[in-house]
Amino acid sequence: MRTTLRLTPPTTLSTTGTRTRTRGRYIPAGRRGYPRGGMANRTLQVGDRIWVGGGYDTNPDWMAARRDGGGYPGTVIEFIPGQNDKPAPVVELDEELVLPNGAGAVEGREVRGRFLVLELGHVGTDWATHRPRTHVELCDFRPEPKRWQERQQGVWVESHATWDYIEPRIERHS
Repeated sequence: MRTTLRLTPPTTLSTTGTRTRTRGRYIPAGRRGYPRGGMANRTLQVGDRIWVGGGYDTNPDWMAARRDGGGYPGTVIEFIPGQNDKPAPVVELDEELVLPNGAGAVEGREVRGRFLVLELGHVGTDWATHRPRTHVELCDFRPEPKRWQERQQGVWVESHATWDYIEPRIERHS
């Protein structure tokens, strides 16, 4: 009997490999074709597919555009100089993000953009840290490869976000 692997549409895989979230519910890794472990020491790189979500509140304002409560999916397209000593990944979202008035640091107008700049929220973390606290800046332009202090700035939308990898789901067929 020969076993083949087939990749299907992406789903979110925890970097610990212990639990996987699929359509609002968690499935233990290793079941239903999801691989176990092996990602704990992975470092974020250009080309990685990730989702960005969460926040300080249980129902953060910036997640209002995401009705299912999941994060916003996108692809890391480059790293630019960060505010501190760590580089900041730029994520191009799969779809433009349109936030209602009151979400993020801008009051009185709608906020929109297709690019996120992520900054680490704690000293001592790096882009290999599992789901670090992350600051999120939303831009309606592709940010220049300059430090935040020296470039055109987007809109700050969250200080306690998180991110995780999106991996293709693996199905085994006999």
